[in-house]
Parts: sequence; structure tokens; C-alpha cells
Amino acid sequence: MKRLGMDTVKYQNQEKKCFENTEILREKNTSLPWTQKLNEETLMEIFQDNEQLGIWKVENTLQNFTPESEKQSTERPETDVKSHPARSGPAPPHQGESPTPKRNLELAFQRGRDKDFSSQEKKNIDVSNLNGSSEIPSQQVPKSEVKTSDLENELHQTRVMTLATDQVNRQLKQRQCQLKEMEHRYQNEERKRNEHLRKQEASKEKVSKLQRETTLHEDQLHYYQNKGENKMDGIINVQTQFYDVIKKLQARNDRYGLMLGNKYLELINETNHLKEQLDQYGKEKAEE
Repeated sequence: MKRLGMDTVKYQNQEKKCFENTEILREKNTSLPWTQKLNEETLMEIFQDNEQLGIWKVENTLQNFTPESEKQSTERPETDVKSHPARSGPAPPHQGESPTPKRNLELAFQRGRDKDFSSQEKKNIDVSNLNGSSEIPSQQVPKSEVKTSDLENELHQTRVMTLATDQVNRQLKQRQCQLKEMEHRYQNEERKRNEHLRKQEASKEKVSKLQRETTLHEDQLHYYQNKGENKMDGIINVQTQFYDVIKKLQARNDRYGLMLGNKYLELINETNHLKEQLDQYGKEKAEE
């Protein structure tokens, strides 16, 4: 029973420690959804940044590829211009002169060239802006990768902590089951012990009652023994007196019998003497 009590205290201390660890892990798990949500949001932002970076890279590639094709398309008019020298600016038509087909062609070519130059300049500006903006995410890539690695490590630690928490909870449940089983077994032992103690108390009460009854009977026996001894003493005294009386009577009878015997002898002697006298008197009378 002492060992069972020590084991119970030991398991209670272990259970208390497990509860404390569980509370700590529960607090961490309470903040875990928010951390996971923050990690998911951060990862989503990183994925969006990477996706935007990929889009920028593709657009940059397309922009780098488009000017070359347009350059090839613009080289043809320049070649045509070299073969057909143009003026620095369109000359106003003379009054009264109608524009010739060659003049119309030169004016159309000049307008197309100006349009091509303006579009090329605009695209160059867009490409430079795109290159500048693409350099910024390229510088942010290592930081995003480091942040992603940290989040993955934190997520791994969170999973490890969750597994440890589950294992601790399983161990705690096992310890609780063992403790409940031990408590149930202890309660059974305690119930048996209490029942044994009740039986022992009942037996002690019966023994005490028997002892009291025995003492009462012994007292009664001593009383009756003393009373019987007193009666016996009285009887003995009566018997002694009776024996004394008998002895006295017997002595008197002996004396009286002796006296009677002596008198009987005297009477016999007197009778014999009288018989002799009668015989002598009869003889004397017969002789006469």
C-alpha cells in the first residue's frame, strides 16, 4: 500500500509536468494558426512576386525581341531612303503645281518614318523603365528566398512541435489511463481493506462481547462457588454435629447394651440358681 501511494504521487507529479508541457504547447499551438496564416500570406506574396518577376522577365524578353524586328522593318525604309534621297523636310508645293506620285510617296514615307521613330523611342523608354523595375525584384529575390527558407524552417519546426505535442498528448493519455487503472485498483484494494477492517472491528466487538459475558459468568460462578462453599461449610458442620450425635448415641447404646448384657447374665444366673433350688426342692419333696 505504501508503494502504491508513492507510485500514485510519482504519476501525479509526472501528470502535472505533462500538463504544464501541454499548456505550453497549447499556447504555441494557439499562436500556430496565426503564424501559419502569416506564413501562407507571406508565401503567397513571394509566389506573386516571383510570378510578377517572371512576367516582367517575359515582357522584358519580348521588348528586347520587338525592337530588333522593328529595326529590321525600319531598315528597309532607310535603305529605300538611301536609294531615294529625301529632303530634310517636306517642301511646300508650288502654287499651281499638283503633287506628283513621287512627291506623295516621299511624304508618306516621311510620315511613316517619323511615326516609327516616335514608337521606337517610346518602346526604348518602356524597355529602360522595365529593365530598371526588373532589377529591383532581382535584388529582392535573395531576400524572398531567405524569407521562404526561414518560413519553411519555421513550418518544419511547427510540424515537429505538433508531432511532439501529439506524442506528449498520447503519452499523457496513456499515463492517465494507467493512473485511472491504478486508482481503480487502489480503490478496489481500499474497499477490500475497509471491508476487512469492518469485519475485523465486528470480530473485535464480538470478542469483546464474549469477554464481557465470560467475565460475567466467571463472576457468577465465583459468587455461586462462594455461596456453595458457605453452604458446604454449613453442611459439613451439620454432618459433623450429626456424626457427633451418632457417636454419642452409639456410645450410649454401647453402654446400655453392656448394661443390658450384664443384667441379662445376672438374670440367667438367677434363673439357673432358681432352677437349682427348684430341682433341690423337688428332690427333697420327693424324698419326703
